Amino acid sequence: MEKIKALAHSLKGQKSKDEVVSILQQINDLIITEYMIELKNGVRMYPIEVESYFYEDKVFADPYTHGNEMQKNRFGKLYFHRFGDFKTGTFKSRNPRRGGVDICLSDDEGFYLGVLIRAAKFGLAELRIGTRRVLDQLISGFNLGTDMEKEDKLIELEEESCLKRAMDDPRKHAPIKLPLIELPAIAHLSRVVELNNKDYGSEKYIDYDLRSLIEFNENTYVGGQKKVVKKYFDDHASLGKEAAKRIAKELFGLVPNWLNKYIDNEFYVIEKKQI
Repeated sequence: MEKIKALAHSLKGQKSKDEVVSILQQINDLIITEYMIELKNGVRMYPIEVESYFYEDKVFADPYTHGNEMQKNRFGKLYFHRFGDFKTGTFKSRNPRRGGVDICLSDDEGFYLGVLIRAAKFGLAELRIGTRRVLDQLISGFNLGTDMEKEDKLIELEEESCLKRAMDDPRKHAPIKLPLIELPAIAHLSRVVELNNKDYGSEKYIDYDLRSLIEFNENTYVGGQKKVVKKYFDDHASLGKEAAKRIAKELFGLVPNWLNKYIDNEFYVIEKKQI
């Protein structure tokens, strides 16, 4: 726990946006490989796809961060999405197609930091892909009826410190082994956000790779599996085409035809390295 807390705290006052992105990716990677959400009723959620949202004025003024007070100084607790800046705001989940849940990692009143859970495994069997499906599965065991009952339960759950080191972890994230190196089987992409004219000037926060995934070789994600896989291969293009073929074999066993074609015909080597 100390490692992820130290990383989160190190964001405060950072001078380099590239360093902020690097730290946020490291936080994401820890959440999807080493941590789980565990509620007092025994429900365990293992994130496999997350997006990070960090806001500190004059450091990383990400306009896509909600800026709700529940996203700061509440390390290890849940934040269920609301409208507005305060915890008294209306829950977005009143709309049956909206709503989501973050794990708050801010330990300071000076910055907001939430990690949105886009996909997760529950126990050893259940997989939920999509922010609303994740939220619904998380509270499904409470037998809640009315909107008022559901929202009272959300408020109650937000008081739990539920970020824990993973136990009985069902996720698959073993590194890909090449002759001289190992690659993490983690993809980093730009986030899935509604534009709403929020991105302005030269600060293109939408373009930062703040979405992280594992098991992208098995599951279909928002935006399509091919997009995720191609981005992973593009990020490792410097290793060369032969390495790409080995990586594909490690990931898929039987490599899909579309990926073979991509590697053979569309995959460009940026800088070859001996492997």
